[in-house]
Amino acid sequence: MKHGTNQSESHTLMAEVRDILLLPEEERQKRYRQLLETEFQKRKEAAEAYIESRDFHRAREEWAAFVSRFGMNDHVRQILNRIEESAEAARVNDILQVTKRVEDLIGMTYWDDALLLAKELAKKYPAAGEPAELLERVRREKTLFETKHRQRMHDEIQQFVTQRLWQNALEAALRFIDTFPTGPDADALREQISTLEANADIETRQQLETQYKAHITQQNYWEALELARRIISDYPLSPQANVLRNQIPRLEELTQKQ
Repeated sequence: MKHGTNQSESHTLMAEVRDILLLPEEERQKRYRQLLETEFQKRKEAAEAYIESRDFHRAREEWAAFVSRFGMNDHVRQILNRIEESAEAARVNDILQVTKRVEDLIGMTYWDDALLLAKELAKKYPAAGEPAELLERVRREKTLFETKHRQRMHDEIQQFVTQRLWQNALEAALRFIDTFPTGPDADALREQISTLEANADIETRQQLETQYKAHITQQNYWEALELARRIISDYPLSPQANVLRNQIPRLEELTQKQ
């Protein structure tokens, strides 16, 4: 619809120019100046609107069409300079705002979001140096962070294993694989998961057994009975369950007396 409107305006303008050429010299000059002023003001208002909406490409198109018909003059140059100055100011501000947002995302370690914004900025301003530098910076810091974070998480797993804290080791290993699903270290951990699960299971049963003995020592027979039944239910084939099955009748007797 806009294209059709522009064509109609162009035909009307050309018709006016033809009419002017048929007039006497003095009248022709007067009408031409009027036409030039009218067209200039119309283009100026359109350009201001485009500048306001940051549509600098359309603003340039308006004046390219004007120059192709009426030529260049100082007033047109001033407006073209204003368009370019506004475009440059908008570009600088845009880059500053996006850079700040990207830095905030980096601070929160939202690497994917930071990388996406940086890529969009570099694509929007391919000739500018700052967006390309920002994109490279995000990639570099992301790689550095992941390398350090990866090593730190792996060291944590090894520390838990050394301390025989199997539940913590299992949780840390699963978290590592979820965070870094690929790589030799992740593959090695996957092969160790079954062993870590078995050790964590033993550790859990030993902790429950310790709690059970504490209840007995403190004569908390109701709590001891409840915990014994839980161990038998959750770990029916464990050594602890085999022992506790023989103790259930005595525990029930003690709870009744208590």
